[in-house]
This record gives sequence, structure tokens and C-alpha cells, in this order.
Amino acid sequence: MESSVINDPDLAIGTAKELVETGCKTILSDWAIDIPKSADLPQLIKLTCKQLELTPDDISDKVKAAETIKKVLGSLAALTQGIAELRN
Repeated sequence: MESSVINDPDLAIGTAKELVETGCKTILSDWAIDIPKSADLPQLIKLTCKQLELTPDDISDKVKAAETIKKVLGSLAALTQGIAELRN
């Protein structure tokens, strides 16, 4: 993936998307969560974050730096959405 950034950016983006998809599917499979066959990357991210309790709603306002953590988690979702859009 790294070597493709300059010479074949389409391949680099596609590989990044596949890496994230594979990571999500592995986590969900390890937790014995059914993965819909039609699930796209944003859906996989949403399912995975929910299972790992990494959604902004899972972070208590009493947690130190709660707002910052919520922003980071929101940015993660936006980043994966952007990767999927670039790939398509």
C-alpha cells in the first residue's frame, strides 16, 4: 500500500479500504456478530465501533476529556466514510 501511494494511488486507496474492511470483519467475527453480506465500509465501521463501545454515545460525559474523545471517534467515522467515497 505504501509503495503504491506515488505510482498507483487508486491501488493505495483500494488497499486501505480493504485493510479497514478486513479489520472490522475480523473483530466482528471474533465476537460472533453476524455480518450482513451487503454491508459496506461505513456499516462495518458502525457495527465494529458499537461492538467495541467506541461510539460517541458510549463515552460518559464524566470521562476525562470526553468531548475530545467524542470528536476523535466522530472523525474516525468520517475518515472511513471518506476512504469509501474515494475508492468508489
